[in-house]
Amino acid sequence: MEQDFLIQFKPPFRTQDGRSELWDGVRKKWIAATPEEHVRQRMIAWLVCYAMIPISRISVERTVPGISGRWDIAVFNNFGKPILLAECKANSEQAESESIFQVAHYAQAIPSVSWLWISNGAWLHWLHRESNQVPWQYTSERSFLQYSKGSR
Repeated sequence: MEQDFLIQFKPPFRTQDGRSELWDGVRKKWIAATPEEHVRQRMIAWLVCYAMIPISRISVERTVPGISGRWDIAVFNNFGKPILLAECKANSEQAESESIFQVAHYAQAIPSVSWLWISNGAWLHWLHRESNQVPWQYTSERSFLQYSKGSR
């Protein structure tokens, strides 16, 4: 279901001054329509439509505190703590293990993060940990959906 949605969803699109752009509802502005941005907008739409995360609890492309790096997408809990980091890759990128390492490195700097989601639209991975003292475990979107619906 999730992967089909990521492939089929078409974000709002326009051409402005010869430049293709996508609407980003989180940042509330038009963004250059790069392959990575297509994936990012599809992932945001899935979080809002399926996981029912309020757009006000989603952050896009912000600096990770304490290290050099920027998260692609973060989801915050009701107390303003990040609980999920998502890494978006262009459809052509196949470096799955490197992408997982990258976002897990970011999560080490944010102890409240217990979910990771990595995708290029064609492949995707979900990881979860109960606390920052235990290793990441592969899981599915169903686990996150159960968590997100129970945390409201």
